[in-house]
Amino acid sequence: MKHFLVDIQYLVSYDQISQVLPDHRAFLQTGYDQGILLLSGPKVPRTGGVMIARSENLEVLQAFFLNDPYQVNHLARYE
Repeated sequence: MKHFLVDIQYLVSYDQISQVLPDHRAFLQTGYDQGILLLSGPKVPRTGGVMIARSENLEVLQAFFLNDPYQVNHLARYE
């Protein structure tokens, strides 16, 4: 397994982010349940978030994050 630092950067205002936040948190829980996510939290100020994840490779991790409500709704970008 490889470990990754995932940097999320909001593309819209936090007001828009906050509307999807409960769905995003539910999505994150699936990552914890699957053993993909090890740590996650918001940046201060609220411009995005940071996560530590593990995966077989980058492609598998990228496929997982395609289902994040932030990604589905084009609210954030991931690096």
